[in-house]
Amino acid sequence: MGIWKKNISFDTEKNIVIKKLPFIETGDNRLPGIEMFYNELNILQTLKANFINKPTISHYPFPEVLSYNKTPNNNNEILFSMTHCGISAWDYFHLNRSERNIKPKNYLNTVECIINNLKINRIYYREFKADNICIKENGEFYLIDFGRFTIWKNTKDAVSYYEKPNLNILKASLYNYVGCSESDFLIEKAFEKDNTNRYKWKNLIFKHSPWSMLYYFK
Repeated sequence: MGIWKKNISFDTEKNIVIKKLPFIETGDNRLPGIEMFYNELNILQTLKANFINKPTISHYPFPEVLSYNKTPNNNNEILFSMTHCGISAWDYFHLNRSERNIKPKNYLNTVECIINNLKINRIYYREFKADNICIKENGEFYLIDFGRFTIWKNTKDAVSYYEKPNLNILKASLYNYVGCSESDFLIEKAFEKDNTNRYKWKNLIFKHSPWSMLYYFK
């Protein structure tokens, strides 16, 4: 008896992320993490198989699965590897200001393409936040981390959730919540903490708003 404990390693030179679940003997039979592990693998495979490049962008905006094993290997590990998608917005805004010089490429179309593919695959994604939104040095923009999410049975739910809002109203709502003017850089201010000592970008107004991705980079 034991648990599966997730371990993540990176090889940026080879552009690879490796997720491992080594089996740890603990004396109980809990299996936390293994469902999320399989869920992410299945969702990433579904996104790749059904990808529609609309509107047209020059890159694939999700991690791509490179290899996997669904049963424990000789080291008693379940693992899969995927493409590395750059630096998260969380890490990016911990760089010195002089180092924050990446400009998102085809930003609006990339966000719209990501949302279109989540919608057509009925993926209920609820974590549009700074540690799941990544950018590469060349400006390519990605959404990562699909372990926790489910598939809607009803297409109408996905259409409603991902419907494009009035972006001016959304922008005003985000700036109002963060408490800054439009001359400020919104997401930089969202890295400040609110009166509950919680980062503002972790609020549901960001996390459950797909189109808030438009405001993580200039």
